[in-house]
Amino acid sequence: LSYIESIYQLGLPEVAAYVFMMLLGFYIMLRAFDFRVWMAALGAILWAFSSYYFIIIAAGHIWKVMALAYIPPTIAGIALCYRKKILLGMIVTAVFATLQIQANHVQMSYYFLVVELLMVVAFLIQAIREKDMLSFGKATAGVALAAVLAIGLNASNLYHTYEYAKDTMRGKSELVKPGKAEDQTDSGLERSYI
Repeated sequence: LSYIESIYQLGLPEVAAYVFMMLLGFYIMLRAFDFRVWMAALGAILWAFSSYYFIIIAAGHIWKVMALAYIPPTIAGIALCYRKKILLGMIVTAVFATLQIQANHVQMSYYFLVVELLMVVAFLIQAIREKDMLSFGKATAGVALAAVLAIGLNASNLYHTYEYAKDTMRGKSELVKPGKAEDQTDSGLERSYI
């Protein structure tokens, strides 16, 4: 995975690599949706050069940046599967979903998982309208196989993150603060912090 990631970053210095990854990832996604080359390039520039990314890079949220860089090409892979380019879509989905999970920013992956699931629902509706459930089934199997591969390659890291989370401020607290019982939750953060 590190080898694939270093190729994708072209050996650029850190900040330049992050911006390049944002550009290329969004470009791949827009091309998967058949945007013209110039429109995909413009969209990639608008995405990668939004001020938010530079703010989180400067703040040191590098794993968040990495996860966000891999989300658009993951979406591209899913779209390719459902647009009947199943083998290419599986490869793109597997590679970028694996790298996205490896970035270990579970929150960003979770948020975009919701978007990806809504995409699948949209493709399901389209398949029902076009009476093409066989293609939908094949594409879904391809996406599911890519997801299993991505999760499997990151299983150790995901498990250790899960175990570690129990002992962080987001895990269950063993302390009870006097006078703040209404602010306590059964697990995780205090209500006032949330």
